Amino acid sequence: MQVYPSAHRGRTACGRGGGNAIGGIVSTIFSCRKDKHELLRKSFMFCVMTQVDFDDIMREFCTNDETLEELKAAAFEVLRLNPGCEQSDWAKILVEQYGTEVVDAYGKDPADAYASLEYLWESPYLDEVSGLEYDFKTWAEAFSTDAAVQMYYDLTEKND
Repeated sequence: MQVYPSAHRGRTACGRGGGNAIGGIVSTIFSCRKDKHELLRKSFMFCVMTQVDFDDIMREFCTNDETLEELKAAAFEVLRLNPGCEQSDWAKILVEQYGTEVVDAYGKDPADAYASLEYLWESPYLDEVSGLEYDFKTWAEAFSTDAAVQMYYDLTEKND
């Protein structure tokens, strides 16, 4: 779904035909979404300097935040259901069991998806049940054993 005007479809910001040269680094930058206006400005400048198709950048930029939140919820669930899960196992499980969410959030390119998941591993996630916010790496450490996961369930059950 296109959510931005595209008067120059298929042309770079410089007006010449361009290829699809977006790599994992650009996807990683956009998955942050902390300051959209600044990211938009920087992406336009990136397009001008590298002659990357601005429409491709915008498509990445305009990925629905809800899609990323769905992926984060799935990523948190993977950690809860797989005590002691390491980053590589976590990413593999996400791709295998939540492929639709991964593709919706990061696209079909496996290299880009895994690079973005590597970045996501160190991104914060707010667990609305407990009210705690940690990066996925810290959540993985917290859910390192079955007993730790059970303690989480026991504590959050009392908060309900």
